[in-house]
Amino acid sequence: MVTKHRKLDSLEALFAELIRHKYAEHGILLPKSGSLLEMKAAIDMQKEAGTKTYSAEGDVEEPAEEQVEAIADNLIVLLTERFGELAPHWQKRIRGAKLITLKRYFKRATMAPDLRSIFD
Repeated sequence: MVTKHRKLDSLEALFAELIRHKYAEHGILLPKSGSLLEMKAAIDMQKEAGTKTYSAEGDVEEPAEEQVEAIADNLIVLLTERFGELAPHWQKRIRGAKLITLKRYFKRATMAPDLRSIFD
């Protein structure tokens, strides 16, 4: 059985807080109560979703147009599964949305009682 030293726990917590703070500066929120592994998982999920990426120098890079299109496609699939075939005007609205708006739609889509409430 491996036991961790108390100072190691406090160093890990400090390191996690520094990481959270740095990502927050770029508009990326990470779980506060999570371990470093949970934080890494959250970062990986955001990368897969096409959120902000970073260059080797640490500069924020905008997501590629293909990534935004992929997110729009995934949202259309999700909404079609939940509410049935989407009318063309809903698809056009989704495909014309910016990344921040698509993120908001995704959050709403998980709990929305109907399609209209996602876009209002």
